[in-house]
Amino acid sequence: MKYKLIATGILAGSLLSYSTSAFANTHKFPDVPAWADKSVNYLVDKKVLSGYPDGTFGSSDSLDRAAAATIMTKALGIQVDFDAKPSFKDSQNHWATPYIAAAEKAGIIKGEGNGIFNPSGKVTRAAMAAMLVNAYKLQDITNSNGQITFHDLKGHWGEKHANILIQTEISKGTEDGNNWSPNRPITRAEAAQFLAKSDQIHHQTKQVENTVVGVINDADSYYVTVTYKDANGNNQEVTIDFPNGSNSNFKNGDKVKVANKDQWKHQIIYGQTVFYTDVSSISKVNEESNKQQQNHVVGVINDADPYYVTVAYKDANGNNQEVTIDFPNGSNSNFKNGDKVKVANKNQWKHQIIYGQTVFYTDVSSISKINEESNKQQENHVVGVINDSDSYYVTVAYKDANGNSQEVTIDFPNGSNSNFKNGDKVKVTNKNQWKHQKIYGQTVFYTDVSSISKINEESNKQQENHVMTKDKEQSLLGQLKKRSGTVTKKSEDSLDISSENQTIRAHVNPKVLPNIQIGDTVNVYAQAFEMAPILLKDLPFEARNAIIQKGNEQNILENQYKKITGNVTGKSDNSILVSSNNITYEVDTSTEVLQDIVIGDTVNVYAASFEFSPILLAGVPVKAISPIVEKTN
Repeated sequence: MKYKLIATGILAGSLLSYSTSAFANTHKFPDVPAWADKSVNYLVDKKVLSGYPDGTFGSSDSLDRAAAATIMTKALGIQVDFDAKPSFKDSQNHWATPYIAAAEKAGIIKGEGNGIFNPSGKVTRAAMAAMLVNAYKLQDITNSNGQITFHDLKGHWGEKHANILIQTEISKGTEDGNNWSPNRPITRAEAAQFLAKSDQIHHQTKQVENTVVGVINDADSYYVTVTYKDANGNNQEVTIDFPNGSNSNFKNGDKVKVANKDQWKHQIIYGQTVFYTDVSSISKVNEESNKQQQNHVVGVINDADPYYVTVAYKDANGNNQEVTIDFPNGSNSNFKNGDKVKVANKNQWKHQIIYGQTVFYTDVSSISKINEESNKQQENHVVGVINDSDSYYVTVAYKDANGNSQEVTIDFPNGSNSNFKNGDKVKVTNKNQWKHQKIYGQTVFYTDVSSISKINEESNKQQENHVMTKDKEQSLLGQLKKRSGTVTKKSEDSLDISSENQTIRAHVNPKVLPNIQIGDTVNVYAQAFEMAPILLKDLPFEARNAIIQKGNEQNILENQYKKITGNVTGKSDNSILVSSNNITYEVDTSTEVLQDIVIGDTVNVYAASFEFSPILLAGVPVKAISPIVEKTN
């Protein structure tokens, strides 16, 4: 059983205060009772549930097993393969088939025996409790003492699961206050409350589990080692890496917090597993409140065009965040991808919910470039001469900003170096991403082959960068499905499009909306055009993460999707792993694309977003959402 990080005594004081700010206060549906209002809105904002076309939610309607599997899959963020089939013979051609398959694969649901799932069967309150406890591992954060709270639970098969919901204050019983009614079909309002509160507890638990607090027992300018107690009371250590010997703030004896535990790396050294992470994860315990009160952030631009700039930065807890800067009338010509910038007036940023995510944005007056040191050797690259080379490694000698001789080693996978030799003058970039380790008391720096180039090749490489051709773009868009039609409705994050006597609701990147008007003819590219989980007449087909093309518009892929470039490090029947800037991405793709890709290939991955799994597990890669893969070599 998974170990418990949070003591039961702490549970009542922290996890059960559900952070009500996470629940929207806006009353969206007239038929939702007050006790369920926040929970319903929370799940609607996360795109887990939706209302009916008449504007109601159907609070008193019952929930069938297919719908339950669907909303559980969506709430947990489980990847759904829309071509997958479950093992149940009565669920092979159901509207919820892919969701049932995903839920079965994840172990959330079971059949009723004889290969039957009974998708139209009603879900009881006890069955919903069992499903939630198993899916969210709620038993791991309670001290179940077997106390009978409601007499109608005594001896019932769902007694244990119901009591866990009661102990965590997810459920308080039914209207009369005397019964829990385990056999009664659960209503949509009840299911929403159970699910929303379970989801909130899960995420709060993960946030607490994902940090450690300890004391520094070894520190120098390059490394800091922190000792802490794990969940079982055993002493553990994690080492924090400071690039370029930049540590001057942390010393022996300091009490610190180390975040992002699920992203720590590790390796075996002399038979011991050594954990390590980067400087963004560490903070002094007494500095936390000060960091959270800072009114600006410093980050790097990861997406830019004339109208918008998106800046990625680390928040006070070391988590990845983004803020978008709006440039009126397409006036941005100064800020580009990779620029290090400062975004001020954090307390005045605005935000809205898009695809269930909170998106922050502000105006152009808040952004400024960080002044870089004029000395080129303090920039993010070095220029030097190769003093040792073979097919697997190249070592470059260069002078640092103080005139001292330094070296960096470039790793060539599979002995692939045939171009670089002793005496070549080269440029090695991405200095802030170089790795290093101590060997025999010396700090050795190393990086990958994407960072090195010959000096006389730089101008050639720059000239090779050109706008993607129309034929190439259309070939890549062929990895998605396509529909065409006329725009009939426009909202803050979607378009309704009439196509072949059907309505498609295309959920799009908001930056495309200013250029689209009602009546325009457009092409819609998406991984799937799916029916809503609740089959009601006149509901539209949903196109998630859609790309919109108006007329013969070009560069729509690069303008509407994000892009990373990296090397393929793993391959399965339906996906590849791509390593880019020391981050591993999981990219689902078709067998047609896979057959032309081998491990070691360099690829571009275009995606609507790159997201960490909501179920935070160590070693889980970043997920590319609705990806398109382009082989570059």
